[in-house]
Amino acid sequence: MESQGNDTNNAIGEHSLQWRDMDFSSIKGLGDKVFAFAMTLLAYNLVIPDATSGDLAEALVAQTPQFLAFILSFAIAAHVWWQHHKLTSMFQGMEPVMVALYFLLLAAVVLVPFTAALVGRAPYVRAAVLPFIGLFIVINCIAILLTIRAQHVGAWRTPVSTGLFYWLVFNFVGGNVVLGAAFVVSLWYPTSGLLIVAIGAVVGPLLAPRVHIPYAGTE
Repeated sequence: MESQGNDTNNAIGEHSLQWRDMDFSSIKGLGDKVFAFAMTLLAYNLVIPDATSGDLAEALVAQTPQFLAFILSFAIAAHVWWQHHKLTSMFQGMEPVMVALYFLLLAAVVLVPFTAALVGRAPYVRAAVLPFIGLFIVINCIAILLTIRAQHVGAWRTPVSTGLFYWLVFNFVGGNVVLGAAFVVSLWYPTSGLLIVAIGAVVGPLLAPRVHIPYAGTE
């Protein structure tokens, strides 16, 4: 009888884990679609000029701020997605608090095209630049909370060492240090703040340490 009880408990545990993995796959798939949709919407800030109403080249040059805002926001969003992909690939599932944080992160990602449009229209205006930079600071803060929560509830597919956990957290913290500096500079010099963000978007991924991440299925 005791053996049958243990077998039943094991079966229930395995069944629960399978359903949790299935639900998590759906949530993660939704996250990838949200990132793809938000990054696609960035292009809608670009307007096709009416060639019959003037010089096409001049019309395109006039959209230079919009093109630069598209390139910058797309590069940052792509880097955020890559970090999101690496982090969520380490999860075996999500409990309610993690799900809430994850959807909060996705809500922030959906706002990226809006803030990018502000920068494209007024890159010299503080009221346009601060929301753009501040939104990515918020996204990194949510990712930090999600990582801490995953460590607290043991949501990893394979055990994560203390050193790797701190690296994951400080990876987002390091990004916020650069963004925070850009935010402060933007209070007085908005275009200089955007330049700091652009440099960080290029240099940051190149200088990031190459650490082995225990993906699902790796040994």
